[in-house]
Amino acid sequence: AFLFWTGCRRSEALAVCAEDITGNRVHIYHAIKHYKNGFIPLKTGSSERTIMLDAQTMEILRPCIDRAAPFVFGGETPLSITQLQVRFTRAIKASGVHPIRIHDLRHSHATLLINNGVNIVAVSKRLGHSSINMTLEIYTHLLQKTEDELIATLEKLH
Repeated sequence: AFLFWTGCRRSEALAVCAEDITGNRVHIYHAIKHYKNGFIPLKTGSSERTIMLDAQTMEILRPCIDRAAPFVFGGETPLSITQLQVRFTRAIKASGVHPIRIHDLRHSHATLLINNGVNIVAVSKRLGHSSINMTLEIYTHLLQKTEDELIATLEKLH
């Protein structure tokens, strides 16, 4: 739920500690690939960001935030990449949906926002892309629908 509703990268989510969440905002400022190596820098400098969380995501996260453990996804230590993958694969099978990668949740988040008219600049900042051009390169195909809607609006106005 967190990955889908925030668009965070897997490594960013694994590094989220309870202290990184204030109110309904999560500060993304480091990542974890393998816990034994500790925190690592984010993919780019612009990847550091604060993401606002919606009420339903906060409700889902509340038990993980409130327990007396530093890592939201894990406990005293973060979930391992392997454990995350095992749990994700189990959930995908249980849901009956076509198998997807964990990273596809990030793409789904961006697609959902863009298809619902959210400003591309806001989407780019939320994803922590280094530039809006990166967001445009990845999601340009979605903007064709927006252009079609623009033309339909212009035709109605004539």
